[in-house]
Amino acid sequence: MLFWGGFRLDKQKGFSLLELIVVVAILGVLAAIAIPMYSNYRTKAFRTAAKVNLVEGAQNMERYFTRNNTYTGAAVGDPAVGDQVLQWTEGRRYQLTIQASTATSFTLRATPQFFRKHMWLLGNYANGGEIF
Repeated sequence: MLFWGGFRLDKQKGFSLLELIVVVAILGVLAAIAIPMYSNYRTKAFRTAAKVNLVEGAQNMERYFTRNNTYTGAAVGDPAVGDQVLQWTEGRRYQLTIQASTATSFTLRATPQFFRKHMWLLGNYANGGEIF
């Protein structure tokens, strides 16, 4: 055996197959934990953005009611050009629609475009709105 500075020179350097398998297994476990958590955070962020847009739409609907004394005739599109409800959230993750509007009530809906659950905002001139 050859020694130089306290090290064996004839031993091969590198990782054994067992060490590589252990590292891959650990990375797999970490990925199995981290990826679903990241997906949940993204979903919550998208849902929060949709709720914000629903609340802004509800506020615009109330302004429309104040001017016109009815919710009927409110439009979905671009609030910058006079529409009451924004049609898409940022990134087109949710599509917002006015499901129903009568003289005294309205229903806004945010439909996700990346999975199939719905959020609703029900508004009524008499008792305000709720998100659920």
